[in-house]
Amino acid sequence: MENITGHGGHRQGAGRPAGAIRSDHTERFNKARADKEEQSAILKKLEVQEADADLKKSMGDLVPRDEVERGFATFVSTVVMMLNTLPDIIERDAGISGEAVARIRASLDKVRRELSTKLEAEFRTS
Repeated sequence: MENITGHGGHRQGAGRPAGAIRSDHTERFNKARADKEEQSAILKKLEVQEADADLKKSMGDLVPRDEVERGFATFVSTVVMMLNTLPDIIERDAGISGEAVARIRASLDKVRRELSTKLEAEFRTS
């Protein structure tokens, strides 16, 4: 049966042969599939790493960075406070002169500066 307007319908030899796929479509499809597989592999790896980190946290083998930093800051503050009181304790317990106490303070100040420099350098590299 013929179309009234003369357009459309099946025409002998028109269009692409049955089963023919353009090669650029196949290449794009294969690349998209490879990209998806790569992204899936990356996602799976990240999920495994996250599960591993969660397990280590729950077992106490992994401590969040902010907790470590807080703990270390508390430790350093305690050490500095003790170093600050040491000259007074030595003066009181050993009965040394004010001049000797001043030398002790100067030595402890030097030790604190060296410790600070070393710790800053260590934390810059980690």
